[in-house]
Amino acid sequence: MLDPLDVEWLMVGDLAQHFLGWHFFRDEPWRMPPGRIHDYGLEMGSSIVYTDSIPLLALLLKPFASWLPDPLQYAGPWVVTCYALGAAHAWRCGWLATGRVEAAAACAVFAILSPVVALRGHGHFALMAHWLVWWSLGDYLSAKPVARASRIASTCVAALVHAYLLVIVLAIVTADVLRRTLVAREWRVRDAAFLLGGLAVGLSITLWAAGYFVLADTGGGVGQYGRFAAHLGTLWSPVSSSLFLPTIPISPDTAAERAGYLGFGALALIVAAVAATASKPAAWRPLRRHWPLVLATLACTALAITHQVRYGDRLLFELALPPATLDMLSTLRASARLLWLAYYTLVAGAVLALVAWLPRRAAIAVLSIAVALQVLDLAAFHAGLRTHYAAMVAWQAQLARRLDGDFWEQAAARYTHVLVAPMDHAGPHWVTLGRYAADHDMAINVGQFARASWPTFQAAYFRLMHELETGELRRDALYVLARPEAVKLGRLGPDDVAGVVDGLHVVAPGWRAPHPCCAVPAVVAPR
Repeated sequence: MLDPLDVEWLMVGDLAQHFLGWHFFRDEPWRMPPGRIHDYGLEMGSSIVYTDSIPLLALLLKPFASWLPDPLQYAGPWVVTCYALGAAHAWRCGWLATGRVEAAAACAVFAILSPVVALRGHGHFALMAHWLVWWSLGDYLSAKPVARASRIASTCVAALVHAYLLVIVLAIVTADVLRRTLVAREWRVRDAAFLLGGLAVGLSITLWAAGYFVLADTGGGVGQYGRFAAHLGTLWSPVSSSLFLPTIPISPDTAAERAGYLGFGALALIVAAVAATASKPAAWRPLRRHWPLVLATLACTALAITHQVRYGDRLLFELALPPATLDMLSTLRASARLLWLAYYTLVAGAVLALVAWLPRRAAIAVLSIAVALQVLDLAAFHAGLRTHYAAMVAWQAQLARRLDGDFWEQAAARYTHVLVAPMDHAGPHWVTLGRYAADHDMAINVGQFARASWPTFQAAYFRLMHELETGELRRDALYVLARPEAVKLGRLGPDDVAGVVDGLHVVAPGWRAPHPCCAVPAVVAPR
């Protein structure tokens, strides 16, 4: 995964979506907004944001695309970077809050040993950037109230990585402003307004530039809120092997999204912190000073659990929410991810409480035991993941298919578009055809996207089907019938050819084969 020149293993599912978004984006001319993608998906397409291609890296690398190897992937290097930054920012949290190296080291180790981060290595690489949460928590914990630029920067960077991480960072920054203004009285209202104004301007520009606003409809679909929700036992329920705790049954198709297991060592850490401070009322008084962060954490937790309250795969009860509210919340389709704020505030809070309220040697001993338990608990999990990811890379590399025969090369020289009919979101052959189009600087009308504008997509769908039915074909487009049985192909012109090449049904308008090897066998009879 670390080799930036090896892209074969990325040609499956979500991984292909992320790679192809970047692969098209790097060679397209700059458009407004800068994150706009045109050739990938055409009417279905949108921007680098909605391919989850880590806009931060895509926008930084695009100016140097002509000097970079082609193809190039940054998914593997990003994973290592996320672990390194996670450890660094977690260390910063512990150090800023206590000035004690044991607190900094414990936070860093638990950041590295987070099973939630490791699970995202199956393909959601942008979501491994939990260092953004640690960065914001570090700003919150800092005794110096002057780092306003850091708060704006963390929010804008989160927007350039993933929208769910942006929501979490915004919650922390809002809590920070409220605490320093209303509780600690470190900031005057004017100072807070100045920060919020700068944040609003900076974030608005960032969202526009990345391409968040290119879609009129960015909803997750009516009825989607609650589909990937956290359940009441998420934090102590392993999604796979644990040495100490059993797995709570949940629906297999939602397992990855509902993953929020703390790890037995982190759970033991929290229990030890509660036990160490239970008889010390003074230890709990800081919660009053940190009520904005507590409130933000509870709000994110409530959104994560949603109106359908479950334990495991059992629905306990459902709150009746107005349809308009559910429609608005459908943007948070994978709401379980918002539980990550509770995850890290609990871990950081437990570490800081133990260091503050136990003698130093006792605190170091408890932290060491908790780390050991975390390592033991997750040993089989990490070994399984390592084997799984190695097998995944090898297997997916074997599945990768390239269209590089004589016909395809000459078609790329003749046509500028690949039009797949019927248009489907992540329909048949979208990865193979998408890579072919990107490799040859062609545009394609299909792909896979986190969000798409469905009214625009439907209009393009029916327009394409009408072209094929009437035979009024574009001269600059190679048509591929991904599902031939669903297409009514009208009478073709005398220069148009329909046939099967490498198992794909193609319609080539105005085709003139320069030599027999590139002729298209006419096996798709016009109807």
